[in-house]
Amino acid sequence: MPATLIRMFWLAVPAPYVCTYFLCKYARPSTQQITLISCFSLLLLGVSLATLSTLNFSLGLIIGLLACPLTFAPLASCRKAFAAPFNLLLYILSPPVALLAAGYIWKGGNLRDAVQAAGDIVSLASLSWAVHGTWTMVVVCLLWWPAWFIAQVSLCAHMYMAL
Repeated sequence: MPATLIRMFWLAVPAPYVCTYFLCKYARPSTQQITLISCFSLLLLGVSLATLSTLNFSLGLIIGLLACPLTFAPLASCRKAFAAPFNLLLYILSPPVALLAAGYIWKGGNLRDAVQAAGDIVSLASLSWAVHGTWTMVVVCLLWWPAWFIAQVSLCAHMYMAL
C-alpha cells in the first residue's frame, strides 16, 4: 500500500500542470470559461458539503476547512504576486499531502513511518466503508480531490495565459 500512495502522490503533483498545458494549448479556453468551470466546481463542492454536514457534521467540517482555500483560487489568479504562494498552499492542502500529514501525526517520527501510517489510514477507511458504510474515502476521492484538481488547474491556467 505505501508504494501505491507514493505513486499517487507523485502523479498528483504534476497532473494539474500537464492538464493545464494540454487544455491551454489545444482547447484555448477564455478566462471566462476557466472561471465558469471553477465556479461550477465550487458550487458542486458547496452543495455536497452542505448535504454532507447534515449527515456527518464532523466529516463535513474537516473537508470544508481543508477545501476552504479552494474558493480563493480565482482571486489569487488575478494577482501575479499571490499566484505562486497560493499554488504552494494548494499543494500543501492537497489530499495526498493531507493524508501523509495525518499519517505523520498519527505515528510521528520519520517520513517512512508516516507513509506506512498513511497506507494504514487508507486501509482502515476502506475497511470502515465495507463494514460500517462510512463515507470518508468516497468524500475525499469524489468530492475534495476533484475540487482541488479543478482549482489547481484554474489557477495554473490563469498563470499560463498571463505569460
